[in-house]
Order: sequence, then structure tokens, then C-alpha cells
Amino acid sequence: MVLVGQASAQSDTCFCGCGMDTRACTCWCGNAEGSNCSKCKHVEQKSEAPPPAPFLKTIFKAQKKDCSGFLKGVISELGTASFNLTDKELALLNADKLIDRIASTSDQWIEIGKGTDDGASAADFASQGFLVVALLKAEDHQKKKGKDGHLHAYTNGHIAIVLPGSTNKDGYPYVICGSNNPDTTHEYGRSDGSRAVNEYVWRQVDAPNVKYYRFVKKFPKLITK
Repeated sequence: MVLVGQASAQSDTCFCGCGMDTRACTCWCGNAEGSNCSKCKHVEQKSEAPPPAPFLKTIFKAQKKDCSGFLKGVISELGTASFNLTDKELALLNADKLIDRIASTSDQWIEIGKGTDDGASAADFASQGFLVVALLKAEDHQKKKGKDGHLHAYTNGHIAIVLPGSTNKDGYPYVICGSNNPDTTHEYGRSDGSRAVNEYVWRQVDAPNVKYYRFVKKFPKLITK
């Protein structure tokens, strides 16, 4: 018997509904056992998520529909001067421009690594009070299948703040971020702090490529008490 969300022994076609080869599956759950997917009908098994700092939760409520708006709200709260930005300059940055700035200012932002290899390190730096971000530019996402049945490139990058504490069972850190994804059932791309990188914040196919950076300065306000 073949379960929905799994490929049969005779076929390499994905049964999650994306219609692709299993090796190129773009389903958010990635056809993995332990994933909670309305198509795959599996039961999600999550680790304990660390609570975000109170001010992060406040900003999230106001910016839950915008990943760049959320990060910009956090930067404003921590002080734009610390990031060598004016309020006007910050307002002009979308997700991809924020990512470009972070990746190109090595005197301010230090690359930690990516995926599960460095997920624990990212969470550990966050525990020390560093502002740690998880990010992936639009062009670095694998194409997604549209309603027309064709593959389309992403038009927006995605960025989140890594939370202090442990990783999930897969080795990805927990994050908090907004998202402009219109889905209201699973709220793909969005996390109030209860989801890790690969738990609907990024697709399974993209999560291994998500990079982590930390700001050079510590902010005690980020440490959960």
C-alpha cells in the first residue's frame, strides 16, 4: 500500500501533489515522516521551541505579514545607528536588499554557516545575545510550481531571526519572522517562534541552503529571561 505523500516502489513520481520527481519535490513538508502536511497526512513531531524575547513578539504581531518589515522593526528597536543606517535608508530595504547588505558588510555581519551543519551554532550565538538571522535570496530558492502547472522563480527573498536555545530534531534552529504568503491555513513562511527553519518557514528543498549570519554586537534585550 502506498501512503499519500510517498512515492511507490514502481514510480519516482511524488504523491504529495506537486507532480514532480521525488528528488525535486517542492512540497513544503518534503514528503518526510514526521511532517504535518494536509496532503501527506503525516503527524508532526516537534521539539520544544524556546520563547522569543517579549519585544520580538510585539513586533511580530504588527509585522507578521512582512519578513523584511519584521526585521526592520527589530533593527529600529535595537537602534539603527548600531547598524550604520538611517531610518530613511532602512525603510527602502526589501528582503533581498537586506540580504545583500548583510552578506556584503563583513565588518558588521559575520557568516556562521548554513542548514543543519551550523544550525546549533546559530542558536548558540543567539543565546549569547547576538542578533542572528537566517536568510535566502529569491534567486537561491528552487523554483515553485504555480497554479498553471509551470515552475516559477521566487520573486522575494526570505529572512528570519534565529532564536536562542536548542534546535529541532532535524538540527535546524527555531526562528521568528513575518511572511507575505497569502496562505492562511498553514501560514507558510511565517513563524511566531514555534517553528524551525524547515517547519514551513522554508520548504524542505530550500532549508539546507538557508544561511546564518550574526551581527558583531550583542544585544542583551534579545536574551530570553
